[in-house]
Amino acid sequence: MFWFKNIIILIFAIHLIILYSCKNKIITGVPDFVDTSRITYWRKNYDTLNTQYKNSNEKKYIQEAGVFADSLLNLEAQLLNDTNYRQIYIKILFSRAANLNTLENYIKSRELFDRYIFLYLEYKLDKPVYLAYAQLTLANIYSRYGDYKKAILLLQQALDYYTAVNVSENAASCILNLSIPFKELRRYDEAVNTLQKIFEITPLTPKRKAKACIELADIYTRQNKITEAGTQLKNAKQFLALMPYAPDRTIAYAGLHNIEGDLLMANHKHADAIKAYQQVGQGKADAVHPGS
Repeated sequence: MFWFKNIIILIFAIHLIILYSCKNKIITGVPDFVDTSRITYWRKNYDTLNTQYKNSNEKKYIQEAGVFADSLLNLEAQLLNDTNYRQIYIKILFSRAANLNTLENYIKSRELFDRYIFLYLEYKLDKPVYLAYAQLTLANIYSRYGDYKKAILLLQQALDYYTAVNVSENAASCILNLSIPFKELRRYDEAVNTLQKIFEITPLTPKRKAKACIELADIYTRQNKITEAGTQLKNAKQFLALMPYAPDRTIAYAGLHNIEGDLLMANHKHADAIKAYQQVGQGKADAVHPGS
């Protein structure tokens, strides 16, 4: 009888162990659920702060908004697996990447834009205007850090879209930015051919045309084509004269004076080159130098 009781106790203990083990496995295997109240709170705060930034242009709002955006982005696995939240997640991913670029946090912005483009293609989204913006912005970040081949690929894709939908200013921006990696890779003929396309775009602001001429002058200076470079600087000045007085105009003139200094140095006019370089530091827009 004692032996029989021991067997019963042993069987019961084994049964409890198996039951407990199975129960633990079931609990462990349950995926994290989407906490709708928490997500709604984060999203509402993010949207409010983002709107305040758009209305005021004060960066402090997107800095604060980033806390809520990052909280949502940390739930990638859960939100992407929920069809009700997938679009929300990808939209916030795009917005957060753009805001980080505005805040000059280029490394993190690059990471999020890369992720956005991957998810855009993965889920076959139909928002080409957002994709083109992401490609253009991401390309500029890659160019900033010297990854010119990736920059060229992305800019060409964005340019194809803006050309197809006839958004002239954005197409011009792509062309200008595309010429830079070509130039830095010393693919000068491709850079020149790319920039020449900008003058075929209509309508186009004098600012874009002036920048194209300044870039052409830089390329010709690097090739020691003194006459061509001088011609482009004169063209740039004509376009800049059509621009209203504004920070953009001053920045463009600074770029012009810098290239002009390089050209004068290449032409062995050292004193005039120094004067040109000084204009860059002093921010004087309308100075005219000998030989310019």
